[in-house]
Amino acid sequence: MPFNYYSLDESKPEQKATKDRIKRNIKLLKIGWIKEVYDGLEYIEENMSGVLIKGILKKLQNVVDNISHGLIKKIYDLFLADLRDKTIKQIDVFTKCAKLYDGSNLDDLLEKYTKEYLKYDLTYKSCVKKHQNFKELESYQINTFKHRIVQTNKMMACDGQASSDKDIVREIYKDYDTAKRELYKQIGYTQKAINLIFKDDSILKVNPIIKRPVLDVLRMGYEYALNHLIENLKDTFNK
Repeated sequence: MPFNYYSLDESKPEQKATKDRIKRNIKLLKIGWIKEVYDGLEYIEENMSGVLIKGILKKLQNVVDNISHGLIKKIYDLFLADLRDKTIKQIDVFTKCAKLYDGSNLDDLLEKYTKEYLKYDLTYKSCVKKHQNFKELESYQINTFKHRIVQTNKMMACDGQASSDKDIVREIYKDYDTAKRELYKQIGYTQKAINLIFKDDSILKVNPIIKRPVLDVLRMGYEYALNHLIENLKDTFNK
C-alpha cells in the first residue's frame, strides 16, 4: 500500500525503522540507476560518437572543408556531460515524488513537479512545442514520469534485507516475467516517443545538418537501453 514517506514519525521506533529502511532502499536504487546512466553514456561514447561525428562531417564537407574533428568531439563531449547531469536530476525529481506519493495524490504531484521533470528531459527539450505532434510526445514523457513515481514508491517500501537494487527488484516483482512487464510499460512510452519523432522528424529542434546523425544515435541509444535493461533483469532473476 503506497504511503507518504514524510508522514512517518521518527519519534516512534517502528516508524523510524521503516523510514531508515526506505532511505536505504532509495540509496540502493539510485546507485543502480546512476550506474545505468554511466553505462549508457559509456556505450554511446564507444559506439555512437563516431556515427554522429562522421555524419556531421559528411554533411559539412562541402561547406567547411577544414572543420576540426576535434572541435566537434569537444562539443559532443559537452552534450554527453549535459545528458548525464540532466538524467541524474530527473532521477532526483521522480524519487522525491515517490517519497511524497500516498496512493491518492498522483495528480497533485504531476501538477506540481511535471514542469521540473520535463526541464531535464532532453528529448522533450529538443522538440518544437508548436509542432502538431508535440502534445502527443509530451504525454508519453509524462506517462513515463507517472510510472516511475508509482514503481519507485513500491520499490522503496521493500521490507526485505536488501543489499542491492537487484535484491529490491527480486523482492518486489517476485519473478522475471512480472518485472519485464513493468519494464516494458515504462520503455514502451519511450518507444512511442521515438516512433513519433521518426514519423515526422520536423518536430526536432535540431539543425538539419545534424538531424540524420542525431536520429541514428537516438535509435541506437534506445535499442541499447532496452537490451541492457533486459539483460540486467535476466541477471537479477538468474535467467
